Amino acid sequence: MDDSNVQIDQILDRSQFRQLPLFTIGIGLLFIGYAIAQQLILRERNFPIMVWFAVGCAVFIFSLPAIARRMESPEKHANVFIGSIAIAVLSSTLLRLYATLDPKQSANLILFMVAAGAVFVSRKWFLSLLALTLGGWSIYALFMTPIPSDEGVLIFWFLVLFSSGLTAIILHLARARVVLRSVEGEVSERIQKVEVKELASQLTTSAGVGHRITSILEKERLLKQITALIQENYQIHYAAVYLPEQQGLTAQLSLVAESGEWLATSQTPDTNAFFLDVLGVYQNGMITGMDESTPRNQFYPKQVTMVRPLKMANQRLGVLALQSRSKSSLTDSDQQVFQLLADQISVALENARLYEQITEMNMALEQKVQERTRELQIAYAKLERLDKTKSDFITIASHELKTPLTLINVYNQMFLSDDKILDNEAYRKWTENIDSGATRLNEIVERMEDVAMIDSQSLDLYMAPLSLSFLFASIKSNLRASFEGREISFSLNALGELPEIEGDTVALEKAFLQILTNSIKYTPNGGAVAVNGRFHPADESKTDSVELIISDSGVGIAPELKELIFEKFYQSGDVKLHSSSQTAFKGGGAGIGLAIAKGIVEAHEGQIWVESQGFDEESLPGSHFHVILPLRQSESTASLV
Repeated sequence: MDDSNVQIDQILDRSQFRQLPLFTIGIGLLFIGYAIAQQLILRERNFPIMVWFAVGCAVFIFSLPAIARRMESPEKHANVFIGSIAIAVLSSTLLRLYATLDPKQSANLILFMVAAGAVFVSRKWFLSLLALTLGGWSIYALFMTPIPSDEGVLIFWFLVLFSSGLTAIILHLARARVVLRSVEGEVSERIQKVEVKELASQLTTSAGVGHRITSILEKERLLKQITALIQENYQIHYAAVYLPEQQGLTAQLSLVAESGEWLATSQTPDTNAFFLDVLGVYQNGMITGMDESTPRNQFYPKQVTMVRPLKMANQRLGVLALQSRSKSSLTDSDQQVFQLLADQISVALENARLYEQITEMNMALEQKVQERTRELQIAYAKLERLDKTKSDFITIASHELKTPLTLINVYNQMFLSDDKILDNEAYRKWTENIDSGATRLNEIVERMEDVAMIDSQSLDLYMAPLSLSFLFASIKSNLRASFEGREISFSLNALGELPEIEGDTVALEKAFLQILTNSIKYTPNGGAVAVNGRFHPADESKTDSVELIISDSGVGIAPELKELIFEKFYQSGDVKLHSSSQTAFKGGGAGIGLAIAKGIVEAHEGQIWVESQGFDEESLPGSHFHVILPLRQSESTASLV
């Protein structure tokens, strides 16, 4: 376990050290650029100090690779190098805060904490940097605030810094966990490869000795065939193999395999003499008082015995015992032959032992695979049940809400047609608000029904020729109030040049309404939304198709969220920012609009995806939703199946 931990630490240090050139170049150039910007453009309060400090930090950072090259084991100090760069960045950031006395510079500390959480795997270094960051800001807040009225601003920045610190901790823990798991897997894989390589080497060595002997890996069957082969081919009366029941010199020997007729009988002066020789050879490695390779006469002149130890290096594996009534069967010239046989048996026993180990390992691995497979199946079944439960809840909730919603609409329409209520301004306003809320609730219920039908694959589509320019003109009319209320310009480009397609007008209008509503929601006031279209002939794709691109000048989408935004109930922002308005800026919703759009597009055998340079509320990179629809539907597309 300790060796495994050392390997993990070495891999982590090596990984961190490999990032040192990137950090030194990137951060060093960043400091130089920052110094130039302060000197020529920003010229903030006390900027000369910040310029010289930035230059000094750049020189220090650029010198780190040279320092590392002079060290004997620089990889062990990878965290020190990276941490030194981080401390330089933190010092520069705090210096700018102290020099300008501008609370807005606290935002740089937020970025630093998040970056530290993403970069450092070492918990000690990360927490130290986090403490230094918060401590440095606290010095500013307690001793360097020039205006008492800034207390509210400082409280705001304190809360933001505190929240960002928690976010950085979560990010650090998640990344450290992923990295450690990856490294542990790599180390485990290396260890397993070494073990398998060692076993393969042992098996390869054993396989090179005597195909007939070493090709049988079952010990009992192997030894039985060996004893029969010796007894038959060398014309001796008895051959046997004894193996210890346990390791050690005091171990009891057991007869594992024999062939022929044992010559010792009850008429022998000492019926145990043969076995005593066998035990003595195992314990001492030779026959007592005689060389182990010399045939020995037992109590009858016609009886000759030879006992050979089975050894691998210094390990005693057992004993090979041979008996014959003829001296010609066990002669001095046979010594090398039986020594080779004993060595082959030893190798075969070792090979059999390795085979048992591999079998046990395979069984253990197979059992682990089965256990993991069962766990995955159970987890997958749970997820399926949860998803089905969610879908069932949507279906039940939508049906349950329809009845009271219908009653609300009916009675509210009665109120709206009552002159007494309309003459009373307060009553009329209340009634109109009820009508607006009921309409909004009805839209939500309809969306829930759409999601339920998509999940159950029961979304009915009525295909008919459809003009996209006419469809988007209708959508533009429906969303006119939303665009005008947010002062967002909306343009349709080149849609009149597109050919007609086959599709369900109501379903496609609903899908594009969801996409456009999303674009409005994440585009600031005064922005722009545009719809462009182009035709793709069959030579560029499987069939003739049209592509619609809905572009906006909004805040954009982070790369890791490009797939998630099309999942049911996914919220890209804070769920607490929920808004009753469908198009309020960054207002939350039910999180099912884009899931409905995806389901409808795919039901038309189409494709939908989003492209964006990332999420940025300042530069506003915008988003581009791409929808490809075939001109003609296949014959089987009558419903979502």
